Amino acid sequence: MRKTSVDISSYVSGLSDVKIAFVLEADNDSTTKAGFYIDDVEVIADGEQIFFDDMDGNRTGGTGNWTHWAVYGSDEWENGIPSNTNPVYGGIPHSGTKCWATDLDNTYEIGSYQWLVSPSLNMSGKTSVILNFYNWYVVEYRS
Repeated sequence: MRKTSVDISSYVSGLSDVKIAFVLEADNDSTTKAGFYIDDVEVIADGEQIFFDDMDGNRTGGTGNWTHWAVYGSDEWENGIPSNTNPVYGGIPHSGTKCWATDLDNTYEIGSYQWLVSPSLNMSGKTSVILNFYNWYVVEYRS
């Protein structure tokens, strides 16, 4: 997995109910790939860690739980241990043994549109907000 850092200050500063979404949208052709894997999500606000989840049951901050659903197709977001950890095909969790993925033991379904959404985060009074997470993906692309 590789680390991604995004300055989300302009989107969330000062808001009292913020949720982070990870989304996979697949088309209806006959091709599917391994999908989207997420681990070690962290939010730093004004230099202080206000949220961290390693996906192995160790979480600080936030209210509520991760939620997931499909707008269409099947909801395949799963939290657990990937069964195929070949780096060419499947994601290996950054830390621990678990991560969130769009199907831990197979490929995502054709024509699915799936959302994974974080617990609620309070950004009231925050001015500088950085989102860090580890991710790995193999998905279709359009030329």
